[in-house]
Amino acid sequence: MKIDKREMMSVKEVAEFLGVSVRTVWEQSARGEIPHPIKIGRKITRWHKATLEEWLKEKLALAEKERKKILGISKI
Repeated sequence: MKIDKREMMSVKEVAEFLGVSVRTVWEQSARGEIPHPIKIGRKITRWHKATLEEWLKEKLALAEKERKKILGISKI
């Protein structure tokens, strides 16, 4: 399986993607609130971009569902 390095994100890139600080990324990762990273080497940790994108889509869909529930909006 060949993975393009552009498919992997550093902690700084993840922080920018999520709009949070690097520290928050590490804290959320430790608590299992975001997908876990992949340890590539002793000092190299990366997140798979597609996994983060899918996780965020799921979070947004859930938030939208909750918003509709609160507003009493149902599918027609």
